[in-house]
Amino acid sequence: MAARIEGANKEFGTYFLVSQAVVDAAGPDLAVTRSIRTPLKGKKGEHCLYEVALMPTQAEQ
Repeated sequence: MAARIEGANKEFGTYFLVSQAVVDAAGPDLAVTRSIRTPLKGKKGEHCLYEVALMPTQAEQ
């Protein structure tokens, strides 16, 4: 599934998409900027993917 999500990044022009399972495992501290419902090639149905908000590194602060 990771390869399919990587392909969705290219399709939607995003940098870091994750699945619902990752959002659930990460808990409420994971900051997401939007959700995208999309079919994934080779998988049944639509899947909800989330764009993760990028955090500045210490060097950038």
